[in-house]
Amino acid sequence: MKNLNGLTEKEAEKRLKDYGFNELKEILHISPLKILLRQVKNNFVVYLLFAAMLISLFVGKSVTAYTILAVIILVVSAGFFQEYRAEKAIAALKKMIMPISIVIRDDKEIEITSREIVPGDIIVLRTGEKIPADCLILEAKELRVNEAVLTGESQEIKKFESKSEKDYKKENQIFMGTLIVNGRCIAKVLHTGMNTEFGKIAGMISTAEKELPLQKKVNSIAKYMVSIGLTVSILTGLVMLIRNAPLSYELFIEVLIVVIALSVSAFPEGFPVVLMSTLASGAYRMAKKNAIINRMSIMETLGETTVICSDKTGTITTGEMTAKKIFCDNKLFE
Repeated sequence: MKNLNGLTEKEAEKRLKDYGFNELKEILHISPLKILLRQVKNNFVVYLLFAAMLISLFVGKSVTAYTILAVIILVVSAGFFQEYRAEKAIAALKKMIMPISIVIRDDKEIEITSREIVPGDIIVLRTGEKIPADCLILEAKELRVNEAVLTGESQEIKKFESKSEKDYKKENQIFMGTLIVNGRCIAKVLHTGMNTEFGKIAGMISTAEKELPLQKKVNSIAKYMVSIGLTVSILTGLVMLIRNAPLSYELFIEVLIVVIALSVSAFPEGFPVVLMSTLASGAYRMAKKNAIINRMSIMETLGETTVICSDKTGTITTGEMTAKKIFCDNKLFE
């Protein structure tokens, strides 16, 4: 005999303290400081500009140094404010989406927010509802589930109620994030939050190292320009020393200052400003189409995509509902 009375409110509160809220935690919480450091980390252009600023101060070119400092502040600030606003917008969207679930507690059906579901809860699910946790099916009626979010397959899967709470198969389980496309069921929650199959995938994705193609290309160009600039500057210095023999300490210092000045001037300080302005413009245009870009470098990644290879054609072609015809005022519109 299956127990469908559900948990008591007291037991539910205790389990909520033990297991925590039923939500996907941010593995890599993005603080303002981390967003700021992200603008500098692995950014060879910023390193180069900073070195150029210090060298300019050393050789007495304070105007050039302050100009380069302004460029550094502009580049870092533009990236920081764009990404900070995007992160805040994403956080606000998450707070707006507060799904409600029907659970049985103290032998009564009540509505609670899905984040308050705990292991052991008995939940009632119907057609069109998104499953809030990994569950074991206790009762089912013509139940079919779309598990494309986990498997990539858009084909509906028929699910059956389990004969025992100790011995069950995958066909007796439903998983967080999947969708009930037909029927209804009463199920017992097995896992919540990051312990669900969906949570495990989210954890792996959030900790994966992401390489940004644009930053890699910019770093490569900057290193190439620095190599050429330094080579030409050093050769120029050697020619000056040879042509102005005999050598002296004063001559060496003067030539060194010239070499440093040539090295600094070889790199176009306006390059990162133009680059950041172009990316910011792209992010702004995406925002006008309701698409939030939390990393400006992603703009380039989107732009360079030319071919998408996939064997999940069913999910791509039928994974969403689209209005093809509208009947209004006794007329049919395409």
